[in-house]
Amino acid sequence: MDSFAEASEPLIKWLAENVHPHHSVIVTATHAELLQGEKVHRTEKFLRD
Repeated sequence: MDSFAEASEPLIKWLAENVHPHHSVIVTATHAELLQGEKVHRTEKFLRD
């Protein structure tokens, strides 16, 4: 396992054990932010080739 995977798995495990699947985390060098998704609309119709 590479160091990125090794570092990220404890946070993934924490998310699975403590919050519901609509949560995500943004991690930077100075903070970690826990977010909850309310609504998502996905589209690829404006992507250029």
